[in-house]
Amino acid sequence: MTVAIDEERLPSVETLSHRSFFVPSYQRGYRWTPEEVRELLADIRQFAGDESGDAGEFYCLQPLVVRLMDSGEWEVIDGQQRLTTIYLITRYIKEMCPRRDKDTVLALHYESRERTRRFLDGLAVNDDGTVDFNDDNIDFAHISKAYQTIVKWVEDAGGDLDKDQFASALRRRVRVIWYEPTGSDGVQIFTRINRGKIPLTNAELIRGLFLKSSNFIGAGASPDQAESARLRQMEISVEWDRIESALHDDKFWYFLTGPNDHAETRIDLVFRLLTGIFDDDSYALFRAYSETFPSKPDVSLVSEQWDRVKGCFQQLQDWYLDWELYHLIGYLIATGTSLIDLWYESTGLRKSEFRENLKSRIRESLPKASLESLEYRQAAVRKVLLLHNVLTNLESCERHFRFPFNRFKNQKWDVEHIHSVAENSPESDLHRREWLKDAAEHLRDEKLKAEVENFVVASGWGESEFDA
Repeated sequence: MTVAIDEERLPSVETLSHRSFFVPSYQRGYRWTPEEVRELLADIRQFAGDESGDAGEFYCLQPLVVRLMDSGEWEVIDGQQRLTTIYLITRYIKEMCPRRDKDTVLALHYESRERTRRFLDGLAVNDDGTVDFNDDNIDFAHISKAYQTIVKWVEDAGGDLDKDQFASALRRRVRVIWYEPTGSDGVQIFTRINRGKIPLTNAELIRGLFLKSSNFIGAGASPDQAESARLRQMEISVEWDRIESALHDDKFWYFLTGPNDHAETRIDLVFRLLTGIFDDDSYALFRAYSETFPSKPDVSLVSEQWDRVKGCFQQLQDWYLDWELYHLIGYLIATGTSLIDLWYESTGLRKSEFRENLKSRIRESLPKASLESLEYRQAAVRKVLLLHNVLTNLESCERHFRFPFNRFKNQKWDVEHIHSVAENSPESDLHRREWLKDAAEHLRDEKLKAEVENFVVASGWGESEFDA
């Protein structure tokens, strides 16, 4: 079944072509390289030619960050380079494909580059199929080079390119992530986004979905309804911050994650568990969530989605706070079991049943050979030693000390740390005596402590020396 796509959050190029965009003076000029233009064209062509895919599938560009102005135009805060390239491609198709001459093209206006707008409007392909290169300024040079690149790419494709199919895919199946951040100062928003060139994350975009006013209340709402919606937004915002703060506790975080788990932002872990999406697609999480949000105000649906997020986090927190589950789950994740597997396994089980399943997993993970047959540097040795340490903590009567999975994963403890005892064993009698003295002080087993003391006496060291 094809899922209806929300044109508000994921507008197509067709939708963008009916909008007017304003490029403020704080934006730098167009700088895309020919290689970047060719890569975009190739991606669209490949997507357009894939007839085996679902008709509802689309090619998604990175976020377009905008702010609605009083004039009705959209101020472009981030994404101007992509937007200008889309303008150039759609303009070329409209000019060169007779069947597309009725297509609309998005409007671009500039705060301080009026000549750039006129230059864009005047772009044309000559009768001989060439495009004039204009280097009057750096903006014109990059724009004309990009337009030349588009023309040449189409010419090189020749008859292998179905221009009408390509144009249709571009307009209807190429979409952008539409993001309207909170705040009215475009310069401040631009500075925040571009400081360090850090792109918007899935978490920021999903947070925007949960806190967007139009999800809570529509036009004509009563003052009471508006106030209720505002309070619900504030509640979700505060709860979001609490979840993020908790996940930034390294003891909690490294209990849940393996050594090779890398999350763009830590709250992404919750969304990945809920969606099952763990691939490398930059905005797959956002797109998955975008499809679940209402196109019209629906407080109950937004609350239902948020309750799922809270429920997921609370279960993870419950595992962390439970003494036995903490050590069992922590060991399994530290030795390669994925959190998502444990998450699915826990679904529908009572806590006692889940505990038994975890213990079974641990038993199955142990080496089949006897401990005596294990050799130094075998991976199984590391696993056995880790389990020994974890179980020692688990069975301890002193519940104030947990096994530190955060230190274990960050400090890369290995068999080397144990093996080094043999390499640095005491050689002189004095060193041996001091070593045994220190060791005896830490022995809780009175029988073993007595054996050590007897050994010292039998070795020719007097009791007085041992006690010295």
